[in-house]
Order: sequence, then structure tokens, then C-alpha cells
Amino acid sequence: MKTEITYLPSRALEYLKAGEIIIFPTETVYGIGADIRNINAINKIYELKARSKRKAFSLHISKKETIYDFAENISPKAEEIINNFMPGPITLILKKKKKINFKMFCGEFIDTIAFRFPEHKESLELINLLGSPIAGSSANISGQRSLYKNSEIIENFEGKVPCILLNKEENCKYSLESTIIDASQDQIIIKRQGALIIELD
Repeated sequence: MKTEITYLPSRALEYLKAGEIIIFPTETVYGIGADIRNINAINKIYELKARSKRKAFSLHISKKETIYDFAENISPKAEEIINNFMPGPITLILKKKKKINFKMFCGEFIDTIAFRFPEHKESLELINLLGSPIAGSSANISGQRSLYKNSEIIENFEGKVPCILLNKEENCKYSLESTIIDASQDQIIIKRQGALIIELD
């Protein structure tokens, strides 16, 4: 497979619109993503990552309003997290609206949905150009470490994906995974401490 390596979100967009998967940078680590509306493309991510289909993908969004399109029963504390820390290096898990029936939300995640609102300029531009969230996960094979350097992304994925959208710097800003916060239940839980150090009352 020939891989186009680019710094232009507009080029990566063409591959998403064509039903392909891409590698894209965020401020935390690199992601691998597809148009949320294309289940065939989403399945390509599962195959490439050797990822269990019991694990859903995060929605990479470019505006807070999208959260309210997909999630319900958002508590005041969750609202506070949204307003104070998004966009930013967190992944927020919320209760999924029952009417949302994308096949990517499966297995143990059937009642919840994870949101990632990056503060990375080119990622946000790409999502805005697509006009829809990107279903994504860290760009690595399941069980292996996340990647944050341009050089290692090219080394690991050139020839395996149609397009790599490179970071303008060699390393992602934080070079560390996002902090995962589960606000889908009454008690809010930090499931993984990552790039954002946060303490909950």
C-alpha cells in the first residue's frame, strides 16, 4: 500500500471521505481514525490494531455541542469538567443516548460513549472539514505503547494506511495519553491519569 504523508488536513480529509482510515496527530499521542458514519472504515481500524470488538472507539470532536447530540444525563460535575477542561488532553466517558445506535458502540461500552476534544489545531481543522466526529483510538497495535513521534509513526505505519497526517513538530505536545474520566454514573471516576493531572472532589 502506498501511503501519502502530509501536513495538510485537507489531504487527510479526502481519505476519510473515501472510506479510508488515517493516522492523525493530537496534543497527546497519535491517533488512528475513520469517519464515524462509515462502519467499513471503522472495521479497518479494528483489523489493523488487532483490537477486540468488545472495545469501542472514542469520538474525536471539534465543538462541545456535539457532546449533547450523543450523550444524556450529564451531571453538573460532568458539565464542570466539560467547561473547564475541554478542549484538552482528557477523554470523558458519558451515558450514551439510547437512540444512538452506531455499531462501534458495542460490548461493554454499549451504554456509554467516550469523547475526546483535542486542542490540536490540525486535528480540529480536520474534524471541522469532515463535518462529523472521527472515531479514533491511539495509533498502535493493541497491547503496544502509544506513539508520539513523527519518525516512529512513519516507521510503524507507512505502507499500512493510505494517509498519515503529520504533526508540525517532531513530537506531540504532551507525548502522553489523555486522562480518562468516567462521568457516566453518579460517582465520577478517574480511570487513567494521563497528560492532565486532575483531582476530583
